[in-house]
Amino acid sequence: MKKNTFIPLLTLFSLLFFTSALKAENGVTEGILLGKGANNESLEVRSDGHATAEEILVPNELVNDVLHLYVPNRVKVQWSKAEGADHATATAVHNLRPEANEGTISGKVVAKSDDEWIEIKQTHGPLRRYIPRWTGGLPNQGGGLDVVAKELIREAEIGSDVNATWFYDERIRLVSLTKLGGEQPNPQPEPETGMVEGILLGKGANNESLEVRSDGHATAGKLLVPNELVETVSHLYVPNRVKVQWSKAEGA
Repeated sequence: MKKNTFIPLLTLFSLLFFTSALKAENGVTEGILLGKGANNESLEVRSDGHATAEEILVPNELVNDVLHLYVPNRVKVQWSKAEGADHATATAVHNLRPEANEGTISGKVVAKSDDEWIEIKQTHGPLRRYIPRWTGGLPNQGGGLDVVAKELIREAEIGSDVNATWFYDERIRLVSLTKLGGEQPNPQPEPETGMVEGILLGKGANNESLEVRSDGHATAGKLLVPNELVETVSHLYVPNRVKVQWSKAEGA
């Protein structure tokens, strides 16, 4: 009797131990979607604070859900990994899109790739990747990624604090980027301004220019007249004394 009782108990213990050893590991990965398999059979997700992406397999029942996930959006993937398996397998996938379709955020630039994309960690929100929007129709019609956004990304400095305006159309598109505590990453130079007072020595035939010799100068300086001031200039007469306020753009 003792022998017959011992064998079933030993068998039961062995089965319990074997089942425990095969218990799957479960977890959640949240971060930037960097890639998908050609048939949506896998996902590559880079968690916050990591340099490389983790590959997660997608079972058949989730392929359709993964079809509607777009690189480089932020996603959350619940997964299970069997003992001895090389990769985890997704059990649920979620697109962590912004609550609104457009907005402005403040944050710090943490990464970028030339003029292709920029990653900003929001002051009050998660890290997201922003890309230029598409403008101008099809490529054969002159369409392409927004050159303004590309230039803003190119000029942005990693580590700088910024305000970013964006909108969402399956991906997060960058509209504008302003460096906090300073000027725009790609600022337009301020024009030089000044004033000339002296003798009017000449005018253009259609009042499109003035030649004014300042006091103490031997020659006159030429100033262009914009359309909105042509009527005023028509009532200035050589060789009267005049005062002209002017503006000169960089490179003009």
